[in-house]
Amino acid sequence: AEDLLSTADLPRLLFERSPVPMSIQGDDYRLIDVNDAYCEFTGYPREALLGRDPVDVMLPEVGARLGAQRRAYDWARQPVLVSSDQTLRR
Repeated sequence: AEDLLSTADLPRLLFERSPVPMSIQGDDYRLIDVNDAYCEFTGYPREALLGRDPVDVMLPEVGARLGAQRRAYDWARQPVLVSSDQTLRR
C-alpha cells in the first residue's frame, strides 16, 4: 500500500524539513519547538533551546533591539479602559 501524506501533515513536514531556521513560540516568547535548521543556526541542541527565550542565545545588541520591539508590541496589545463598561484596543 502507498503511504500518502495527509494534508494535515504538510505544515509540520514543511516546518521540520525547512532549510530556514524556524521556531514556534508561546505568548511569553519562550520556544515551544524549533526545527533542525534553527538548531544548526544557533549551535544549540533542541533540548537546550526549548523553554528558553530566543534572546538568551542572541548577540546582546540584537537581543536588546528585539526586546524593544517586543515591549512596543506588547504595549500596543494592551486594552485601554475608556469607561467601566467599554474597552478599546490600541
